[in-house]
Amino acid sequence: MKILLFGNSSKESGGPAQVMKILNKILENKYNDEVEILDINTQITNKNLKIKISKFDLIHIHELWSIKTIKLTYFAEKLGIPYLFTFHGVLNNWSLKKNKFLKKVFLQIFKKQILLKSSAFHFLNKLELLEANEIYQKFNKKSFILQNGIELNKNVKLKEILNTSNHKKETLNLLFLGRIHSKKGLIPLINTVKLAKEEKFKVNLNIVGPKSAHCDYLKTMVEKYELDNQVKFLPAIYEMSEKKILFNQNDYFILPSYDEADSVAVKEALANNLPIIVSKECKIQDVEKKEIGYLISHNPKDILKKLIMIKNNSNLYTSLQQNSSEYANKNFDILKITEAYRNNLIDIVSGVKYSDNWI
Repeated sequence: MKILLFGNSSKESGGPAQVMKILNKILENKYNDEVEILDINTQITNKNLKIKISKFDLIHIHELWSIKTIKLTYFAEKLGIPYLFTFHGVLNNWSLKKNKFLKKVFLQIFKKQILLKSSAFHFLNKLELLEANEIYQKFNKKSFILQNGIELNKNVKLKEILNTSNHKKETLNLLFLGRIHSKKGLIPLINTVKLAKEEKFKVNLNIVGPKSAHCDYLKTMVEKYELDNQVKFLPAIYEMSEKKILFNQNDYFILPSYDEADSVAVKEALANNLPIIVSKECKIQDVEKKEIGYLISHNPKDILKKLIMIKNNSNLYTSLQQNSSEYANKNFDILKITEAYRNNLIDIVSGVKYSDNWI
């Protein structure tokens, strides 16, 4: 099968770029598919774009808010090439509130190309689909649900990983790793660290991600509150070998996000034995029931109370680590998820829905 993946492929853009990269790798290596990633920032004439996409059996689009996306769908339609969208949460309620008027106009003008003529829609979970249904109730007619997967290192024994844990007893070490954006909930988190300092509760926060205007703002907060010893900003990292070092140096992965579709970083943390502290908006099911971490709100006082409770229950930490690794191995295997994904693509190309994850 010849597959074109379209979207922002720069590392700094976040999850979609990582998803396209790993799909490319596995589809080519395991299934011998011909896969190409077309970056949205590539300069290409209409004529060359039409020629380029004509060789593919299917186009998978990972970018919505761009005229280049519409241009791509237009030529795909003219050539009779099926295309599908993965929205990655951009139709979630929180995301739609940002530049609401412009997005509403965009969807209205290009409704035919985006909603009516697309062959399929891929949603990462039921909650993402439910939010998207508020703007278009007919998604159910041609949508499938399939979560993001990650590569798992099954050659490392759980006992060996646990023995390398660097869990601190005196200070709670928290790690945020990802795109530094206002939706990630880092402002209330820094305010939590400020309260913790006032209460003499020892907590360190490591913020790891690419530079951004929001990152600059957060740094002014840290300077204003004199939290330089408690909050550290570290450059973005993308290699798993480097991520593993960070996972091992911290006690919890924290993501108090206001909106997520399906965080790959959370899954990577769990796979590396790092329990999570997340908001319900991260859409990780049964966090506390499965004992893989804890849920928090966006209120700094409430977050601090939860962190104190977590520290007081540090005797449960090894169990949380083990549960996290087991949960990831059971649910996030990219090989199994890519197999299901490829079956969906075959369904789309053939025009027959055999897979059982169609709505």
